[in-house]
Amino acid sequence: MESGDNVEVRNDNVFTQTGGRTTVRFSAVAYLTDQVPAGVTCSYFLFGQGRLDMAATSVSHGKADPINNRYRYKLGKETVTRTGE
Repeated sequence: MESGDNVEVRNDNVFTQTGGRTTVRFSAVAYLTDQVPAGVTCSYFLFGQGRLDMAATSVSHGKADPINNRYRYKLGKETVTRTGE
């Protein structure tokens, strides 16, 4: 993978607000940099002009944390797959 490649970011285990689980994904263009360690991704929240297929928050859980009752939009595990150049 290199900068400029089209990628799909996918999470197969996202908790929903009703306690279920779902698979979610969004499309993006990769930008590789030494500022972000290997194995870690960084993306803007709600990037994509309102399109849910491009929103980084779509791969985060929609269920509130039981301790502080806040959503975990800053955390998520995902798989990044190259889909084209």
